[in-house]
Amino acid sequence: MASGLKWWAGAGTVLFALVACGSGGSVPGSGVQVMTLKTEFRAQDGSYVACNTVTYPDGTISAQTALAVSFVTDRDVKSATVSLKGQPTSQYDAFYTQTVLPSQLNALQGGAYRLLLSINSTSALYLSKTSRVQALIVRPASQAVKVKAVRAAHRQEYRFSPAVSVNGARTSGSSLEQAVPVYDACTVLSTEASDTL
Repeated sequence: MASGLKWWAGAGTVLFALVACGSGGSVPGSGVQVMTLKTEFRAQDGSYVACNTVTYPDGTISAQTALAVSFVTDRDVKSATVSLKGQPTSQYDAFYTQTVLPSQLNALQGGAYRLLLSINSTSALYLSKTSRVQALIVRPASQAVKVKAVRAAHRQEYRFSPAVSVNGARTSGSSLEQAVPVYDACTVLSTEASDTL
């Protein structure tokens, strides 16, 4: 990352998860709040993870990890900007930031929204390296991305969590509990038929 962040864990940009029905709701006075972060890969311990490289059952190797981020706001959304904050660096990186329009968001109940993105570790020179190109890509809001169970190997020292700003008003901060660990290599074991981002 341009600021010396080490991607995903030292990353500076975006990712998320659905707000459970009824757990959202508007947040009067606070502007915007990130609810949850979810990736398309789930490790055997049940946690969501990000991967530098992913090997699929047919032998295909990918450098993409899809993310879903949900947030709740009491504002009329004209634009939303998502950024990834690294742990333990606690910094943001311009190459892991995207600004989207309302048409690129899924509107949920209670003033909640969901955004789908994809991180390309090849563009990022691997998630734990600095980036000189935009490595965070917005995915179509209507796209269904299935969650995959993976065997994750070689955990990196970094994690990342999302921050969202709506119409320029930033969240108060990203929770450490939302931070996603980064692994160097993941092998897909199965695809969850009913679990999507």
